[in-house]
Amino acid sequence: MSLQDKDRIFTNLYGYQDFGLKAAQVRGDLSRMRQLFLNLVTNAIKYTSRGGRVTLSLVRTSDEVWFSVRDTGIGIAAADLPYVFDRFWRADRSRSRAAERSGYGLGLAISQWIAHAHGGSLNVQSRLGRGSTFTAQLPLAHVTPVATAIPSEAPATHEAA
Repeated sequence: MSLQDKDRIFTNLYGYQDFGLKAAQVRGDLSRMRQLFLNLVTNAIKYTSRGGRVTLSLVRTSDEVWFSVRDTGIGIAAADLPYVFDRFWRADRSRSRAAERSGYGLGLAISQWIAHAHGGSLNVQSRLGRGSTFTAQLPLAHVTPVATAIPSEAPATHEAA
């Protein structure tokens, strides 16, 4: 997948509709957050066959944002789940059709590092042949609103006599 295609996918993530969700702001490095989201989305696309489905969701709790990428792709065997975030780890190449899906096994390790560096976590649920769901849980930025109210009375001033 070209960088231009990845940019198009990322840009389309922001082409959302307002469903009455409260704003969710996360404090962090924009380029690293972008890398985290792109890694998850491009992996889902890469490992989902034509006709499959990739679903993105965003949930805001009282103190976190959960960004999930769910696919109907090839899934991950239960025995392999403990290793998916290890650097250079790849599933059995004969099962994953490696010739079609190149990579070095770094994307998920980097994504987990980014989530941790921002005070969050990255989790996976998967079933072989049924698909996977990766969820990044990130703490909300606590933004203090700026006071805009104008006092009803001006403070009293006293002049020295």
